[in-house]
Amino acid sequence: MRPNDPPMSWRKFCRVTDPYSIALDGYVSGRPRRQKSGPRINFNHHEGVDHLATRATCTQVYAAIRDGFFTTLFHDENNEPKANVYALDCDEDISTSYTVLKHGHEDEFIGNPKLIQIVFVEDLHDTVPSIHPFPNDLLLFQQLAWIFEPYRHFRISGEIDKRDPDAYKGIVDDVEKRILKHISGRGKSIPLNMDYKKIGGGQGWAMIQEVGAQAGMGVFADGYHAYISARQRPDGRWVYAMHKKSFFHFPIPKFCKTMNKIEKLRIDRWGGRNNRGGSAIVKGSGVPPDELMCAVNEELNQNQ
Repeated sequence: MRPNDPPMSWRKFCRVTDPYSIALDGYVSGRPRRQKSGPRINFNHHEGVDHLATRATCTQVYAAIRDGFFTTLFHDENNEPKANVYALDCDEDISTSYTVLKHGHEDEFIGNPKLIQIVFVEDLHDTVPSIHPFPNDLLLFQQLAWIFEPYRHFRISGEIDKRDPDAYKGIVDDVEKRILKHISGRGKSIPLNMDYKKIGGGQGWAMIQEVGAQAGMGVFADGYHAYISARQRPDGRWVYAMHKKSFFHFPIPKFCKTMNKIEKLRIDRWGGRNNRGGSAIVKGSGVPPDELMCAVNEELNQNQ
């Protein structure tokens, strides 16, 4: 777990890591790819991909295991699973991906219908963030809210901004335990909290501060087609996340390119894909929300 490392290139990853290394969900910037001679593999769905055609990281991992990942490539001389896993975040997709990797050689685990359901819903949510609203009392989503509660609390509380590797790993471990409890029938459920505070925006989109763990669901439920969430770190810098309905005119890659020019970022940069993106992973942003809002609306007005 390396939350203080900016994303690296595939070439560098192959050069600096040992064989049997796996990069998860943005640790290596770029499309999914593999090196059989390592072996090494990059599971990612953020940069350089068609988001509607590219599965979430956890689904890529799940499909690879079902397709013989551990039996054909990632195993030792005794045919036991072998992998060095690298990540820089502890979100839902990464926590699910790691859990699937860790237990994927167990037949009862990998074939469990409840696991398949978790992977499918996480995939759909990561592919199309605006699949919501669903009824907020839907049991499945209340169960998923409980499974991912450690991460959501970690994020909204601001603890995530301390970028402590042990704390990040602790979140992944906690989510893993909850996934295992859920698929064994011992899981729980909690009500959804879709509260948010609107602090700005423009035509069809909102700039928000997240209050509840499912704030993004609330934004889309209220009829907005896109949103930018803003969170200030203890050091005064900002963390931004952008989400939109895929066919709404809200060019996230273009916004990211503009912000990289404004902030003169080269390695740890704003980035994303057509329907989601955000500020530099390690550095965050020095641009306050009102200035970002003006830059986004100016860009939108120029393209009307």
